Formats: sequence, structure tokens, C-alpha cells
Amino acid sequence: MQSINVNKTWVDSLRWVMKNGREVGPRNLKTKEMPLVTVVDMNSPVLRVPDRNLGYKFMAAEAAWILEGRNDLATIKPYSKQIQNYSDDGIYFKGAYGPKIQDQLGWAVHKLRIDPKTRQCVINIWRERPDLDKDIPCTLALQFYFRGTDLEMHAFMRSSDLWLGWPYDVFNFSQIATRILLHLIWFEPTWIKMGLGNLVIHSGSSHIYELNFDRVKEILEKDTMKELTMYKPKPTNNYWKTRNESGLDDHIEWLWKKAKSGGLR
Repeated sequence: MQSINVNKTWVDSLRWVMKNGREVGPRNLKTKEMPLVTVVDMNSPVLRVPDRNLGYKFMAAEAAWILEGRNDLATIKPYSKQIQNYSDDGIYFKGAYGPKIQDQLGWAVHKLRIDPKTRQCVINIWRERPDLDKDIPCTLALQFYFRGTDLEMHAFMRSSDLWLGWPYDVFNFSQIATRILLHLIWFEPTWIKMGLGNLVIHSGSSHIYELNFDRVKEILEKDTMKELTMYKPKPTNNYWKTRNESGLDDHIEWLWKKAKSGGLR
């Protein structure tokens, strides 16, 4: 995909999968799916298509929860009524991204400091030989490198629910990249001119469940181009645009404030 505006990228992707997707039913749940690559600008990572009716409090809370390295249900449960369904024991999530990212973040920052253009800066998310758990990661790995002065990120996913999960993934991945960039600038203050670039999501199965077909069709049948012009992403909804000198310390606090206020809306 050539578009990097998060709203247009999402609607274009919905249209493409609905038109060209294969019908397949893993777990006896009918979907339309296809391999897909989507590209968005991480400086404006918040989807703002009103008919999607996203949970913006949960969006910010999940990003903060991940960045704190958490895998507990208690912290994130107040922001989602459904998320407890993915915990096997009602206490923890076996496939949570946070612990894996926290464990590898320092290494990733060090790798980029040594060679900003490296192709080796990869954070692994996948769990080898997963059991029959409720929470199996959709994301396999995250790759980071600088091209010019921009930090670019590639997310490799085995599965991407285009309607339900993709808008949240875009924001979460962008905040992970922001966190890495803040660490780099903390270590290397002369890198203050470095910024965020594009997020590229590679999905082996980008899909839409039959349960959501009608809602997707409603969006696609509207004058979406006019609507997408009206609802442009807000740069102020990315911490990178509002950070101060103590940015590293304040980033997660900023996300929790957004979770409480719903300010990403």
C-alpha cells in the first residue's frame, strides 16, 4: 500500500480484503483473508473514523501496559470488558507482549546506538511451541532501523484482524518505536533531531470476520473520501509531538493520563 494516512490506509485495506479476500474459517469462524502489507506514518497513529467507535481509553492503556512490561489482568481489565476472556487463569496472559519487549528493549537500543542502519535490530514476540493457550501472540517480531533521520519499524504478524485489532496495533507499535527513540536520545542527546518514520505491518493473514461484514460494508458504502478528509489524524495524539525534556520518564505517565481521560479521541 502506498498511503500512509492511517484512516485512508485502514479503509483502503478493508475494501481490498472484502473484494479480493479468500473465504476461510479457522476455528469454524468464517473470514475473508489475504496476505497484506500496510504502511502508516507513526507521527499520526490514531485511527479516527467515527463509525468504527474505537475504545480510546483502552488504546492508551494497552500501550502503557505493554511498555511497563506487564502481563497481569488486573491492571488492564478496567479498560476492557472482553480482555479477561484471553487469560487462561484469570490472573495473567501467557502471550503478553510486554515482558518480551522489556527483556529485549535494552539490547535493541544498544544495537541501534552502535549501528543506526543495522538490519539486525529485531525484538522477538513469538513463543516457541505454544500450548493450547487462549492468548497466543499475533505478532511474530518487530524490526527497527534508521533510514535518514527517521526511525522506521516493521511488524511481522502471523494474524491481523483488520477490523478489531489493527487500529490498536498501529498505536501500540508506534508507542514502542517512540519508547526506543526516547531511550536513544537519552543516551545520545545529539540525536534530538531524529524522528519517527513509517510503520510497515506485514501480515500473513489480514482478515475480517463475517461477524463484522455488515459494519465494514456500512463504512465502505459512505462517501469515505470526504469523511477521511474531515477526520484527519491528530499529531498531538502522539507523545513524540508533545514530549518535554524529561520525555523518557513522562511517556508512560502520558499514556495513563490519556487512558483515564480518553484524550486520544
